[in-house]
Amino acid sequence: MMRVLQLCHRIPFPPSDGGSIAMHQITRGLIDNGHEVKVIALAPNTVKADPAGIPSDYIRATGFEAVPADTRIRLLPAFLNL
Repeated sequence: MMRVLQLCHRIPFPPSDGGSIAMHQITRGLIDNGHEVKVIALAPNTVKADPAGIPSDYIRATGFEAVPADTRIRLLPAFLNL
């Protein structure tokens, strides 16, 4: 058995598009094969995903955590980093 930390660039639930389906299937495959999985996902303010909508059994199985992230582009800091 492995202990796996899965880092996701956004909340993988509900699996409704290619990226979230892939993240969800990787998680399910690892759990189904007896591995312990911890999922940490960014919750960008630009995406309308609700961490409260994630099923409780998924949260229990993965120890799911959503980390809020401000991903807005700011022109002056972006320009100064060039």
